[in-house]
Amino acid sequence: MIFYSNHNIHGLLQIPEYARALFEMRQPPLSEDIVERETAARMARKSVFEREPAPALSFVLE
Repeated sequence: MIFYSNHNIHGLLQIPEYARALFEMRQPPLSEDIVERETAARMARKSVFEREPAPALSFVLE
């Protein structure tokens, strides 16, 4: 799947509740197991912040 999103960085800056809501509103609806799995996978992406050396990130908020 290819996604373009200029307002979200999937998993890095999202809270679990927001990520879950995105999966729950999908059409056709996803099963609860898939919602759980995809939410957990998205939250796991935050491990990028725990790497050594830490990544250099910058964000522009308008």
